[in-house]
Amino acid sequence: MARKRIPGELQKQAVELVLQGHDDDKADLEEWLKRSPDHVDEYLRAEALWQSLADPDLATEIQAAAAGRSRPWSGLIAAVFVLASIAAIGAWHLTRPEVHRTAAGAVKSVQLDDRSVVFLNSDSNVEIDYTRRQRRLVLVSGEATFEVAKSRERPFIVECGSTRVIATGTEFAVRYEAGETTVTVIEGHVVVENEFDPEADLPRIAAQAMAPTAVAAAEASEPGGEASKELQRLTAGLRWRLRPESEPDVATFEASPVAWRPSRLVVDTQPLGELVATFNRLNVERIELDRALRQRNVSGVFDSTDPSSLLGFLEAIEGVVVETRSANEIFVRMGDES
Repeated sequence: MARKRIPGELQKQAVELVLQGHDDDKADLEEWLKRSPDHVDEYLRAEALWQSLADPDLATEIQAAAAGRSRPWSGLIAAVFVLASIAAIGAWHLTRPEVHRTAAGAVKSVQLDDRSVVFLNSDSNVEIDYTRRQRRLVLVSGEATFEVAKSRERPFIVECGSTRVIATGTEFAVRYEAGETTVTVIEGHVVVENEFDPEADLPRIAAQAMAPTAVAAAEASEPGGEASKELQRLTAGLRWRLRPESEPDVATFEASPVAWRPSRLVVDTQPLGELVATFNRLNVERIELDRALRQRNVSGVFDSTDPSSLLGFLEAIEGVVVETRSANEIFVRMGDES
């Protein structure tokens, strides 16, 4: 006699089907749902729980469908696929990459969730897609410098065209323009992979290639010589370049690869009074704080030669008012309580 399936086991199966995602082959899901109305109920409950983490309205809709046991059996199965499609669209909106762009003549710095910093040069575009397993960015066009917070368990990946750069904690610059890719290592080392495999095991590649004993084509070859198209390790002072219709080559660089970058000021829980004092020492504009703000701790990345980078940050804080008293005098205070 067949063993009776216990409720906990059924719930586990439903959760696993939800976590597999909605873009896979639907054949297994449909076959599982047709076995019993209880399977449909458990799947809908699991789907509702998953969606409720980010979208309560959608969760309510799914739960209502789960409660509609009076509807025809075939209708319940159809409802699952309709709601799964809706959930997939919602999930895409929730997980789509964060996009940052700069206009011609402008530069921008972005501090990421792990305290890595991206500096975007003029007329550049980067997409940021962080997950639990990896930190992935796509340089769509232009140039950026990356100061990477260290994490061997969570590789930092920059993709552009057919090239992928893998780091675990370092500083490097990437330029992607007119089909030409340049990777410059400023500090530490990175791994460059041309014509990369999207399905590759990135943590394993990073661990192997970053090891001191790793065989690195870039280090084995003379600067200026041709480098392998395969995975290779670059150390500080080397520049890897791939031009259209040619093989990649490696050379040393002489000029600063980030001369365009603003004078960065990375602040981690520093009293606002101290930060303003730093700006006042470096700029003509004078910023004055009211007493209520001087001891307030702030964190962020600023251009120390551009007071507007700080003032824009302060204006985004609820209740803070920025007053321009003259061309070079600015007063920052807490707004009057209503």
